[in-house]
Amino acid sequence: MSLALDNIYLQAFGTEPPLADANRFNIEAAPGRKNTSSLGQPYYETDLLGREFFLPVRLDGLLIPFAVVGITEKKTIVSTPMPERGGSVKEMISVDDYLFNIKGILINDADEWPEAEIIALHKLFEKNESLILRSAITDIFLNGSAEHRVVVKQISWPSVSGVENAKPFEMELESDMIFNLELEKLFVGPVNIGV
Repeated sequence: MSLALDNIYLQAFGTEPPLADANRFNIEAAPGRKNTSSLGQPYYETDLLGREFFLPVRLDGLLIPFAVVGITEKKTIVSTPMPERGGSVKEMISVDDYLFNIKGILINDADEWPEAEIIALHKLFEKNESLILRSAITDIFLNGSAEHRVVVKQISWPSVSGVENAKPFEMELESDMIFNLELEKLFVGPVNIGV
């Protein structure tokens, strides 16, 4: 699509546009594309066929190309109503676990059923431990106490008719915060429980 700026100017202002003096303008070149986030995650990656995609997602090292990530943040707020004054007093506010929703389509570029890709994702679901989730968007939320750890709560495999080389999926993940529990020594000698 091309725009005839001279004609647009003429229609808008009723006169010819002034001639520009090329020496009057100093237009700097556009800066280069930023390839990594401030937290060190890449903004771009390429798939096996060399196609570039934005915001790659890695779950326990497995690259999930062309995935989209949704994030839900919630707080738990304990409120005490103030019957005589109206309103309430907020006593405790804490940030809940982050919820991540990852949607994508596993595609076999050899035009075959993506069995190996489905098995790889299913094996991650079967792990009964926290996994490492890395992406430019998820690192914003999982940086620090969560150490990029999540647990896979659910994977859905929606049915698709007439497609042989692709399988959509949707994953629900929850952040898995790491806490250090410090216990104080309460007893000085041996403790006799008695039987």
